[in-house]
Amino acid sequence: MANLITGIDVSKYQFDIDWTKIQQPITPFDPPAIVFAYIKATEGVGYIDPNAQSNATGAKGAGLKIGYYHFATLNNAANPVADAQSEAQAFLVAMAKLPAHDLPPVLDIEKNVSNLTKQQVLDWIHSFYSELEKNGVNKYIIYSYKYFLDPYLPANHGLGNIPLWLANYSKVTAPPLPIGWNSYAIWQYRSDGQFTGKSGKPVPCDVNKGNDGFWL
Repeated sequence: MANLITGIDVSKYQFDIDWTKIQQPITPFDPPAIVFAYIKATEGVGYIDPNAQSNATGAKGAGLKIGYYHFATLNNAANPVADAQSEAQAFLVAMAKLPAHDLPPVLDIEKNVSNLTKQQVLDWIHSFYSELEKNGVNKYIIYSYKYFLDPYLPANHGLGNIPLWLANYSKVTAPPLPIGWNSYAIWQYRSDGQFTGKSGKPVPCDVNKGNDGFWL
């Protein structure tokens, strides 16, 4: 039986977080202990989060299991497949230079700036994960919102076997699932978590809960 656990996700915006005080959050959580941290590594092609290294080192030093995520841009309508492959390669290169991860890599897909068709978005996702698989990454997660996945994917997309990290900040017992999934692996249930910063000021942070079944 999997255990319910709590985790956070961070990027350059949490540069000031005091990882030595991560287990004394200003905002109470349930479960209270922070077990894992997902860290932004890349966005598009050519952008590496400037605090990926320090956040990963700090989280590891605090005893947390860590993982990395890539923010997809979907900004090449002329060749979405090549675009996805390039972004996946950029993600792989960046992860190889960061502290070893314990959690499956994540594709964060929540914007369609080129207004790709539903089939193009699906092809983009398949191409991204195929590139990961070619490089030995066979376990991964998709992060998104119901209001992105439902309108931008075909109803019969067939991605439901990929573990879902679902963002939904509603005050509900369980979030409504996007079409094609019957469960979530992680639920990002609030965006207003607060932790102590090195300066002593509160640092806002997303908070997640899920189960320990998604470890690598």
